[in-house]
Amino acid sequence: MWIGLLLFLVAAAAAVYYFRKPAAKSTGRLTLADIPAKVANPSRYTGIKSVVAWEFMAPNFSTACNFARNHDRIRMPAGDCTPLPLADCGSKTCECHYRPIIDGRKGQRRKDSDRRNSFRMENDIKAPDRRRMTDRRRENAGWDDEHLR
Repeated sequence: MWIGLLLFLVAAAAAVYYFRKPAAKSTGRLTLADIPAKVANPSRYTGIKSVVAWEFMAPNFSTACNFARNHDRIRMPAGDCTPLPLADCGSKTCECHYRPIIDGRKGQRRKDSDRRNSFRMENDIKAPDRRRMTDRRRENAGWDDEHLR
């Protein structure tokens, strides 16, 4: 009887193990949601395509070191960012961090690179020319010098 119960428990555990729903695998790709509020080392987040640059932030100038004062609000790529805290930082409570600069463009703004064709020469119908027919340049005006002044 104990052997039958033991075999039943082993079979139930094996069934649960094999027929369970597989856990969602992470793709290893980072998203904007993976970025914390204050980043000390932006090189960890180089895989995020919508981050254009990183801005160095020194929130408290009274306790900031010289590096922080010289680099406050400077934007740079993730590879050029120095990891924080610095070894020679004299501040006991360093509040410096990096802030991501996000590309806010949603996509291409114009459908065509040259919109003139869609406005003026649609379906081979020649629209009237909107340019003025008179030449307004000074050297082609045809007036004498006293009328141009």
